[in-house]
Amino acid sequence: MLAARHRVLEAGLFEPLTRALTDELRGAGLERQEGLVLDIGCGTGHYLDRVLETLPKMTGIGMDNSKQAARQTAGRHPRAGAIVADVWDLIPLRDDSADLVLDLFAPRNPAEMERVTTSGGLITVVTAGEGHLAELFEPFSMISVDPAKSERLERGFGHLEALVRERVIEWEMNLFRSEVEDVVAMGPSGGRLDSGEFAAAVAALPERTQVSGRAPLSLIEVGP
Repeated sequence: MLAARHRVLEAGLFEPLTRALTDELRGAGLERQEGLVLDIGCGTGHYLDRVLETLPKMTGIGMDNSKQAARQTAGRHPRAGAIVADVWDLIPLRDDSADLVLDLFAPRNPAEMERVTTSGGLITVVTAGEGHLAELFEPFSMISVDPAKSERLERGFGHLEALVRERVIEWEMNLFRSEVEDVVAMGPSGGRLDSGEFAAAVAALPERTQVSGRAPLSLIEVGP
């Protein structure tokens, strides 16, 4: 999963989302701010690396329940470190210690995320939107996006009542078979087919497949 995710992100297949994320943070004035960025479910460290390049006065901590992911993240940027922890447990940071919390396509624990975020700090959440990778659902028996996901996000963070900005990032990818294989394998649907079925599904694809990306991005301010 990590290897597939690395290939997808480093090939720039999700670059419109990465650019939108860094543009939003720059627009919020964070490039002039010192402090700590916490990236929950950091994976390969791709997003944290790009955020730290955008916010030159901040340091970063990646958090993942995978030792391999934490190791990759810690090695990507001179201002980044990493911890191995599960978001469903207590986040091993002090109260009010992170000025920016990132959660991109990762599980969310709103109470813990709010606890570790400073007053006036931002929580940035990116989820898979309805229709994200929809062209691949049927051939790879992928898990479809739960239409109630946005409602759960509102319930989890709604009490903060300080949604700074929300936008939906949409982009198109014209993928080779090997790229489709990685896009499927990088997420939770990667293991739904056995190896033989998966290989057959890849072989049945045309040389290039048009695939849609759709991801809501929310910036939430934590009040006093």
